[in-house]
Amino acid sequence: MKTVLFDGLMGGCLFGLISYLSNIYGKTYPDFYKILAFIWAVPLTNFYLLLIAARKDKTAMKDFSIHSIIGTILTLTLAILTLIIIDLDKNIIIIIAFLFALITTLMYFLFEIYKY
Repeated sequence: MKTVLFDGLMGGCLFGLISYLSNIYGKTYPDFYKILAFIWAVPLTNFYLLLIAARKDKTAMKDFSIHSIIGTILTLTLAILTLIIIDLDKNIIIIIAFLFALITTLMYFLFEIYKY
């Protein structure tokens, strides 16, 4: 229970900080979203989740890393797709991004990729 509280607190603080900074600087600071994207993608997030996996064993760390690569490739694919379709209406881009995320997530579970 103590571990769950710690993880929840750490994750909540991380995402709370991102939300707080977004509310303060998102409209006025021109480079905010560039910095936000970097913070999201930088290995600090991976480190935090790897730390959670490390509590179990090295196999959990390996499995985490492999599936992290799968998710990263899908995210990279979506980022590239977004750049390709950037001239479309922003609502269309958001819908496409949501559908891509939803479909790839459903496929991950439907095809039980997590078992490999």
